[in-house]
Amino acid sequence: MSSARGIETVLRIIASAAEQRRPLPEALRTAGGDLAMTLAGRLERGDDLPTAFATLLPEDLRLALHGPRPPLERSALFLAEHLRLRRERLLAWTDIVAHPLLTLLAVAVAVVVIVAIGGLGFAALWLAAFPAVLALGAGILWLSTNGRLAVVLPSLGAFGHHLRQSDRYQRAALVARWRLPESELVALLGADLAGLGPVLALPQAEVHCQRLATYHAQAQVRAQRRLAWILAGVVYVAAGTLLLAAGVQPVAACMAAMASLVDGG
Repeated sequence: MSSARGIETVLRIIASAAEQRRPLPEALRTAGGDLAMTLAGRLERGDDLPTAFATLLPEDLRLALHGPRPPLERSALFLAEHLRLRRERLLAWTDIVAHPLLTLLAVAVAVVVIVAIGGLGFAALWLAAFPAVLALGAGILWLSTNGRLAVVLPSLGAFGHHLRQSDRYQRAALVARWRLPESELVALLGADLAGLGPVLALPQAEVHCQRLATYHAQAQVRAQRRLAWILAGVVYVAAGTLLLAAGVQPVAACMAAMASLVDGG
């Protein structure tokens, strides 16, 4: 399975070769790498570009490579930018959930050790609270992906909203730079075209879209920070319930032993 970064790199090579009017197989073989060599071989066997990328890109993205318009140098660059933005979205989500999950894993390991050494069970009440708190965290994550909540609950919904909008306007800025007619944008913008049409018609569409993309990217960073703090708090509460579930019985047993010693004395 080829990585998204590798596919992105190959698409940029194809865009550069198309702009220079170089044969694509030759450019790919010159660049080297397993993926480039594989694609060069497929092209030399007579496959067109969408077919060559059949196992690498979904069909809706491969449509942009059909041509003749937008020209290949533009469509390949567009797809490379699309993959880059998608990779950045994945990294943003990883930054949000990685620390809470690692914290919860560390606490779970500690609890297993405590229960194994102590030979006692869990306190049912606190053990039941643990999945309830986790469900709350999962609900917060789901809410953060719902852009409609960005106005009502900005601390929860703003991250997903600004992430999508930044991606949307970045792609619109690229399209505005090429000044393609509206009839040729469906393969590049898909469902976003309807909402972006009026924006792309503006005289300074590229500058306007880039300004909006920058604004949403900055707002996304602030929203990501808020969401990370909220999720961290939920995870700490969940970890606390797990520790209490494992610790109540040992503490009760210890207190009972101390009470018996006092009574015996």
